[in-house]
Amino acid sequence: MANTTLFENPASQTLLIPLIIRAREGSHPKSLFRDKAAEDVVTRLPAEMFSFSMHPFMRAGTAVRIRYFDDLTQKMLASAEKPVIVQLGCGLDTRFARTDSGKGVHINIDLPEVIAMRREILPRGSERDMDWAGDLLERDWMDRLEREYAGHQFLFISEGVLMYLAEDDVRKLLSDIADRFPGSHIAFDTAGSRVARVINKKSAVKELKAALNWVYDDDGRLDSWHPGLRRLERAYYFNRFRTRWGILWLVHYTPMGKSSAMFHFLVEKKPGSEAA
Repeated sequence: MANTTLFENPASQTLLIPLIIRAREGSHPKSLFRDKAAEDVVTRLPAEMFSFSMHPFMRAGTAVRIRYFDDLTQKMLASAEKPVIVQLGCGLDTRFARTDSGKGVHINIDLPEVIAMRREILPRGSERDMDWAGDLLERDWMDRLEREYAGHQFLFISEGVLMYLAEDDVRKLLSDIADRFPGSHIAFDTAGSRVARVINKKSAVKELKAALNWVYDDDGRLDSWHPGLRRLERAYYFNRFRTRWGILWLVHYTPMGKSSAMFHFLVEKKPGSEAA
C-alpha cells in the first residue's frame, strides 16, 4: 500500500505520480525528456512512497502533458521580453531545470506543506526559480504578482491540478486571472467524465486517497466563462507525440481519446489598455 500520510491534503499527495514518471521517462526508448532532478529526488525518498500502481496510459499521458507544457514554456521564454512563468499547484515539478533559457523567472506556487517539502528536497538552482506558499483559492499570490511583476508577461500553467477543484472554483480562478492579468497566457489540462470515472474507480490517484472533482467533456463552456479568454489551442493527448504512445495512440479515434485535453488560452487586452 502506498504511503498516504505525506500531506494533509489528499490532492497534494498525487504529486508523487508525476514525480516518479518524470524520474523514469529518461529511460524510456522513446522518451520525451529527461529530468535529472526528479531522478535524484526519487533516489533519496523511501521506495514505499511509490508503491502505487502505474497504468501505461497514465505514464505515457503524463509524459505527453509534461512535454506539452515544457514546449509552451520555452516558446514564452523565447518570445516575451520579460517573461514570468507561474506554476499553479507546482508540486515537486522542476520545469525550470528542464526549460531555462537564462531569461525570465519561474514562480512555483503551492500549499505551504508542499512548498516546505520542495525547499527541503529540491536543490536551489537559481535566484530566478522561486517558491511561493499560497492557496490557489485565495488571492494573496495574485496581489504579490501585480505588486512585484507589473509590466511583465505571464504564462500561468496549472498542470494536473484543476480537476481536483470544484468547477465554481476553477471558473473563478480563471476569471480572476483574466481580470487582473490582461495579455497573459493560461495553460491547463482537463479530465473528461470517461477518464474521471476510470481514475476515481481504480488508479494511482484512488490509491493515494484523492479524487477528481471537476470534469470537462469539451462542450465549449470554457470559451464562454470570461469575455477576455480566447482559446489558442486544444490538444488531445493521444494525438500528441504519437511515437511515444506507440500503438496506444489509436485510442485517439475513440470517445476515450477525446475525453481529456490540454488547453492554451490568451487573455485579450481591453481596447485602449496598456501592455501587461
